[in-house]
Amino acid sequence: MSSRPRAFEEQLKAALLARLPEPPAPAPVRSFAGRYGIPLAVGVATSAVVALVAVPGSGGRDGSLPAHPAPATSVAPREPVVERDGSIVIAMPKWAEVPETVRKLQAVGARVAMVQKKPPAECSNPGGGYLGPRFVPGTGTETLDLDTEPLRGRGDGMRLTINAKTVPDGYTLVIGRTARPMIRQSDVSAGVIETAKVPSCEIDYSPSPEQEAKDIAEADAARERLRLRDGAGSQPPASPTGTR
Repeated sequence: MSSRPRAFEEQLKAALLARLPEPPAPAPVRSFAGRYGIPLAVGVATSAVVALVAVPGSGGRDGSLPAHPAPATSVAPREPVVERDGSIVIAMPKWAEVPETVRKLQAVGARVAMVQKKPPAECSNPGGGYLGPRFVPGTGTETLDLDTEPLRGRGDGMRLTINAKTVPDGYTLVIGRTARPMIRQSDVSAGVIETAKVPSCEIDYSPSPEQEAKDIAEADAARERLRLRDGAGSQPPASPTGTR
């Protein structure tokens, strides 16, 4: 059998391969400090903090951080945790926990303040001036930049995330709470405002205890009506009865 067809195939294969572009060389992986222009000493210090602070039970037996960050649906940490990128993370506090949470965050260097909301007779500041939603550059107002949101997650996984994107330089994370704990309405809020504009108090617009109780009763009654209506509509029609 002649070898000419095989030789021709080899030549054709070589010619085609010669036309293909060379694969690009892999880009070098830059460290977090280099990527964000952080001085080397700061980058080393951040790495040291990350190595020391870990969520109990989430790392290895030696207390190291897990290989991947915990999902947003997991239970948020009750103590400040420094993630690999330098972000400080802690669970969104309940009403009574706000002062202690602020103290813990300040102890690890976070720019955070508590603002107590008060009745109009005790405070004249109506609030406002906080950073609004921020969007992905080039998308106008179509795509929210979720990396700039300090409050993330839901339920037991709701957490505050503090870094250079959520709390820019010159700004402070403000944790506000109503004058009293609420039964069902949100009584703790979080926002970012210029440090020079952090208020000493804000007017509390939440309802009085009597109005809150009335609102809850009305909401429960409306929910019960809907339940009864949906329950009646889901039952099969009664079969006709009678004698023949």
